[in-house]
Order: sequence, then structure tokens, then C-alpha cells
Amino acid sequence: MLQEEFDRLMALFKAAAEGKISNVEEVFKESLAFFEKLKTSVAQGSAEDKLEAIKMMTKMYEQMMQETKAIAKKTGMTEEELAEIAKNPANFSKEQWEKFESSKGKMEHLGEDIVKGMHKKEGDNPLHKKRSTHDKDHWLKS
Repeated sequence: MLQEEFDRLMALFKAAAEGKISNVEEVFKESLAFFEKLKTSVAQGSAEDKLEAIKMMTKMYEQMMQETKAIAKKTGMTEEELAEIAKNPANFSKEQWEKFESSKGKMEHLGEDIVKGMHKKEGDNPLHKKRSTHDKDHWLKS
């Protein structure tokens, strides 16, 4: 189920980057909903669920970077110039800027919560599995 929602969100990102969606607020809303579900999955899920969440987040980041490059190419701007435009509240209405900042803050907090959830039980975290030294110490005794 999470994979289906992830795929739908990625399609939404792509459509927004291609100018097929003019309501950026919808993209933020969908992103927040997805991150809430991802947070729950990480907090309550198994080591495999956590690893899958990491893969989804990595894929999401990679696709967003690809879309940013495509937008930059389309507009004739650099990625840095696009980022500067996005950082400037003068480029948005007051309402748009407030929603953007609110969504950005919520996404940052959710991201932090997801990372905390991944580290909650170190033994359950696929990134922090400790290797057994037992086999290494006794391999000559066989």
C-alpha cells in the first residue's frame, strides 16, 4: 500500500515539474500525507520496513533532483538560481509563502521523526546491524 502511494506521489512530482499541475499546494499536501504514513511505518515496522523507507526516500530525492534539473534546463536557469527564487518570499503571495513555509516546517519535522524512528531500536535498524565477531574469532578452530 505504501508503495502505491509512493508511486502516486512520484507521478504527482513529475506532473508538477512538467507544468501539468499548477496547484503546488496539492503536491505539498500529498507529500505531507505520505511522510506521515512513512513515519508510522518506520515507527511500527520491521527492519525490512525501515530499509524500504530508506529506499523510497532515496528514490524520492533522486527524482526530485532530476525534475529540478529538467525545470532548470527548461527555464534556462541554473539549479542555484531556481533555489534562490524559491527562497525569496517576494516571489509568492503572502498566503502562498505562509503555506509553503508551514509545509516545509512540517516536512522537516516529519523527516526528523522518521530518522529518529529508524534509530529507535538500534538492533532493529538495518543500517546499524552489528556483525558477529564470533565466527571471525573461531574460524581457525574448525
